[in-house]
Formats: sequence, C-alpha cells, structure tokens
Amino acid sequence: MKIKTYKKILLLLKPYTKSMVGVSFLMMLTTIINLGIPIFQERIIDDAILQKDLVLLVKFIIVIIILCILSSFISYICSKIQISINYDLNKRLQLKVFSHALKLKMEYIKDQGIFKICKDADQCIDSICQITDDTVFSLFLETFQFVGIIIALAFINWKLTLMGLFVIPCRAIISWFISKRTYNYSDQNLENHKALHKWEDDSFTSVIDIKLWNLFAPKINEYKEILAKKNSNLIRLEKLNKLDMLLGTSLNNIAFNLVYLFAGILIWNDTITIGGLLVFISYFNYLMEPINIFSTLSILLADVAPSVEKWYEFLELEEEENELNTAKNINSVIDKQQLNLKFNNVSFSYGNRKILNNVNLSIEEGESIAIVGENGSGKTTLINLLLRFILPTSGTISLCNTNISDIKIDDYREIFGVVTQSPTLFDATISDNLTLFGKHELPKDILRSPLLKFIQKLDKGLSSRVGNKSSFLSGGEKQKLVLVRAIVANKRILVLDEPTSNYDKDSEELFNEMIKSGNDEQISIVITHEPSIIKSVNKILYVHDNTVSTFSSADDYFNYLQIL
Repeated sequence: MKIKTYKKILLLLKPYTKSMVGVSFLMMLTTIINLGIPIFQERIIDDAILQKDLVLLVKFIIVIIILCILSSFISYICSKIQISINYDLNKRLQLKVFSHALKLKMEYIKDQGIFKICKDADQCIDSICQITDDTVFSLFLETFQFVGIIIALAFINWKLTLMGLFVIPCRAIISWFISKRTYNYSDQNLENHKALHKWEDDSFTSVIDIKLWNLFAPKINEYKEILAKKNSNLIRLEKLNKLDMLLGTSLNNIAFNLVYLFAGILIWNDTITIGGLLVFISYFNYLMEPINIFSTLSILLADVAPSVEKWYEFLELEEEENELNTAKNINSVIDKQQLNLKFNNVSFSYGNRKILNNVNLSIEEGESIAIVGENGSGKTTLINLLLRFILPTSGTISLCNTNISDIKIDDYREIFGVVTQSPTLFDATISDNLTLFGKHELPKDILRSPLLKFIQKLDKGLSSRVGNKSSFLSGGEKQKLVLVRAIVANKRILVLDEPTSNYDKDSEELFNEMIKSGNDEQISIVITHEPSIIKSVNKILYVHDNTVSTFSSADDYFNYLQIL
C-alpha cells in the first residue's frame, strides 16, 4: 500500500487524536497489568504450590483476581471509546456524502445519477470504518504488549525467545502474500458494487416500464449475472481470509510444539524451572496474539486502501458552490435597483454538439417571457444556464450588470421560484410541500385559489400526504401544487418549464390570466408550446439553429413562422 494512502487514513482519524492518545495510555496501563500476572503465576507454582504454602497461595490468587478485574475494567472503558469513535466516523462520513453529493455539479449527477454516486460512497464508508473497529484498536494494546513481552521472555530464557521469534518473519511473508492479493480483489469489489448500484438506479427508476413491457425475465437474468460476478470476487476474498487464518494457526502450533521440545531439554539440564516454563508459555501465548493482529491489520489495510482512494476521488468531484472569497451577496448586487438579465455572446456545447451559439438577449423587470422552439433546440439549456446548473462554454450571463458566476450561488438561487419540466414533491403533507417545510408562510386564504380546489375534497386538506413520488395525486394536481409553491415563495424571478402540460382547459385559462396580470417587480419566464400562453406574454424568445430570436409580440412571432 502506498505511503500517501496511509497519510489519507491518518487524516480521516485526525479528529479523534485526543481520544486515541487517551486509549493508548489506558492500553499501556493494561499491558503493564497483564505482563505482571504471569510473574505472580510463576510465584504461585514455585513458591506456593511446590512449597505447600496455603497463605501465600491465597494472597497471590487475590492479587491476580484484582489485577484481572482492573484490566477488564480498563478494557471496557477502551471499548466504549472505540465504539464511540467508530460510530462517529461513520456518521461524519455519511453527512459528508449527503452534503457533498447535493452540491455536486449537475454534469456528475446527470452522468452517474445521485443514487449511484451516494451508494458508491456509502460502500467506501462501510470499508473505511473497519479502521476504527475492534481489530485496529486491539493493535494499540498489542503493540505495547509486544515490546514488553519480548523483554520478559528474554529475561526468563533468551534461547527460547530467539527460537520463538522465528514466527515473525514467517508470518510477515504470509501476510505480504495475502494482502497483495486482497488489495486487488477489494479494488475489484468496489468496481463490482459500482456496476450493481448503476443497474439498481436504472432498474428501480424504470419499474413501471418493466411491468408494462413484461421485462421481468431479462432483468432478473441481468441481476443474476451482476450478482454472480460480485459474489465470485467476494468468495475469493473470503478464501484469502480463511487461508490467512489457517496458515497463522498452523504456524502458531508449530512454534508452540518447538517451544515444548526445547523447553524439555532445558528443564532436564536444570536451565529453567517448571514454573518458569509455564510463565514462558503464558508470555509466548501473548506474543502470538500481536503477531496475528499485525498480520490481520496488514490484510485489513489492504482491504480498506482501495476504498480510501475511491473516497478521496469522490471528494474531488467538483461542487457547484462558488469558492471565490470575492463572491458577492445577492443584496449587494440587486441593491434596490430594477432587475435585468443579460446573455452576452453565450455559447454552450455538449461535447462536440453545439447547442447555443453567441446568444445575446436582455430581460427586464416586469416582463413576462415565453421561450419557444422545437424539442432539443436548447430551451431547457437556456434555463439551466440561467439557474447555474451548467456553465457557458463561452460568454457571460449577468444580473444587474454583475456576472452571475461572481454571486454566491445559494444567494443567487434565492431570487428564483422554479417549476421544472419534471417537478418533484416531497413525501410529506401538502402544507409542507407548499411552504417547503416552513420556509415560506401560506396565505390564510390559500385554499381559495382556483388552482387548489381539489384540496378541499381531501379528508385532511392541507395535512394530506402526497405519497411517494406524488402517488396520491394526479399529474395535473401535482403541477398545480408546484406552481402555487413557486408563487407562494414570492421570488423576484419566476421560471416555469412546461407548467401546464397536465392542466385541464379551465386551469390553463387561470394560468394564462395569472401571466397576463403579471407582477411589475417580477420577471416571469415560461417554456411552452401552448399558443394561448404565448399570447399572454409580452416577449417571445424563439430558440432555433443554435441561437435565439426575440419577438415583442405573439403576432410578430406567428407571422415569422408563417414566412418560414
């Protein structure tokens, strides 16, 4: 594993430095206690049992019991700290995923889907949080024990100690062999999960079409293939873990039996006592544990390393938030002056496909605008540029003579009330959706709005839930709610993308009257194909041939179409 990966892991653990230092101190104390226990055990055998001294035996046993209880108590405190760190790390990373994903540039969300992006990041978190589980914290304890144990073993008999230490290089070779392959399989495991998350995102959002076109069999077969590939790699990982455990156990057994062989010879030569042998075996058993832990850790880090790398790749995805220290507050930009929006030689391309080319237009406060054009001509692209979901390939867009890229993005979007082409309602009450969970106040006479007559027929009125994906509402009712939500917010710029596609005739007439009446302090922008709406506005923007033509009346626009 690369050095920079270790640094990234340490960076993730930096907020818990003080806690981990405290745990280290407690574990050092536990180590001292545990190393002292075998010394008393040796005295029990050599000085108490063999000398038939009951009083001394009882004293030593009481001391050992007290030390064991104290060690367990300290270990419990360490475990509490470890559990707290583990869950806090998980929570902190989960919140980072949610916060970062919501702020990502739209190009990532459109390319990969927000569901897949978050699921991929969650998969990394599950792996990363292994570094704060029991295994890693046990390593701290075992690290302190390791040095003390070697010193104690050498004090008892240095020859046996040297013989027992041959386990370390053997175990290191096994760990290196297995961890190298673990890294590769773990990296592939992440890629397999990414493929699964992408498939799930596509399949779950297309469930209606799967039902309508009876695609159950092919979709299930696709799922089987993805799972088979994922499970095949996981089986390899599981086999490696089992192999490591079995080889470690076998190595330990060999070492213990060799210790007995040499110890027997030493006892026959009166070089070591039976009590000394028992203490040596006890210490040697302690020695095997940290060696096994070090081995497990190297494999665990090899498993975690790909996730750490992918996690930092996720964090490197660019956010749309303006990071400039000079970003302006929206109030300082507007500053009680009349609103005006200007596109100055704005061009935009998707790859090699030119969508808009050198667009120049101006929109003033009090105007109602209809954006018209054929499907795919660039109408929604024009709105997405205005809302800063995408950036111009060239040219600038200005608000009150200030480049919109120089305005704090949260502030900037606060002046917009938007109804998108595929509007969304939250799985909450109608009231929560209209007020955006209390962000805006509802007028007392809100239910008198002709667009909301349907609410009066619901048992719970404004407290009625809209259901998952607005399943309790019709398409027209959903569109009316999102339109009223935008109106209630009372923003300076109202942007509506095909807002009446599911309206009945009466509702469409109500909408047209609303556009006609307008608001002198507001800009209204509507993407539409409806002639009745086009006749209700005072300016038409016709998007065609990668550019925009401006018409000051519906008659001019319709006459232009007849000439074409």
